[in-house]
Amino acid sequence: MVVRRVITDFLQTQGTSVAAVDSGHAALDWLKKNRPRVILLDIFMPGVNGLEVLRAVRREQPEARVLVISGFADEHLERKVKALGAVDCLLKPFDFNTLHDVISSHLAR
Repeated sequence: MVVRRVITDFLQTQGTSVAAVDSGHAALDWLKKNRPRVILLDIFMPGVNGLEVLRAVRREQPEARVLVISGFADEHLERKVKALGAVDCLLKPFDFNTLHDVISSHLAR
């Protein structure tokens, strides 16, 4: 997906270590072996959707800070993802510098 590649490239140029996967299933598999401090999670992914991945992260890695991104979010979705444990919800399109600042602030915690 183009958006994933662009976000990954941008964050890497800013010095952030990034691992990117292409589906909800791949995310769940990757999370079984890795413990990231911050997770950038899209709601709409192939296979398992972002809400299911968020639920799994909260069960298995409650210390991880999950930032949700979506191009279709509304107030209801934002409330739902925060109730499920996301620390922030960013709407696409977003400013990459804002994304970097948000991720950096959560990595610093």
